[in-house]
Amino acid sequence: LQKDTKDISPVGVLLCCILPATTMTLFWMRRLPEDPDRATLVTNLFLEIWAASIVLRLMITGQESLSASSYSDFASLTSIGTLWVIIAVLLYHFPSPWASVELVTWTLNVGVLGIGAGTSGLLATFVIQHPRLELMGWLPFSVINGVTGLLGFKLQRSFPVLLSALASALVSIRASIFVSDVTGSTVAGICSFGLLGFAVMAVAQKLDRSSQGFTAKGRRVEQARAM
Repeated sequence: LQKDTKDISPVGVLLCCILPATTMTLFWMRRLPEDPDRATLVTNLFLEIWAASIVLRLMITGQESLSASSYSDFASLTSIGTLWVIIAVLLYHFPSPWASVELVTWTLNVGVLGIGAGTSGLLATFVIQHPRLELMGWLPFSVINGVTGLLGFKLQRSFPVLLSALASALVSIRASIFVSDVTGSTVAGICSFGLLGFAVMAVAQKLDRSSQGFTAKGRRVEQARAM
């Protein structure tokens, strides 16, 4: 007997899986001001919106396979992650019954994780399709993940800083390989990796001190207003 390898219809996935799941997530999230522990549901909502974007892409292009990824899928992942980060920043700077510490933290963490995964996917796809232009792809990857680390310092959240540090390590490794290839010396590559590592640590310490001073100043202003 021949095995049936036909993929599930994207329309069926949208109507029978994604929309019901999204509806239930929004239903449970309506009580977030009274129950901040429900902030973990932003992860569900994030994945459901991304899944919906993939299904819509398949419906528009007329494809039937749910297994193939493309630039648009990773771009939508990065875009939704950026939206989540913007929401987290707004919640942080504009207090409201919805702006709990848990919701800000989960929204920011999920957003930067989406940005990190999306930019990594875009970089990998770009390198596979355009191997001669590989080095060009590392520049936006470095800038975007550096900005997420800066947001982590400003908002006093450690997870974005951790992801940015991992991205910086990858960039440093690739840069050291490039230096080693250009100079023909393994020692030069190792030295460049060490120098880049020290540079990243110096910048991180500087940003950490700046963010601590900014936070302390904000607390003094809040105490003065309370008095």
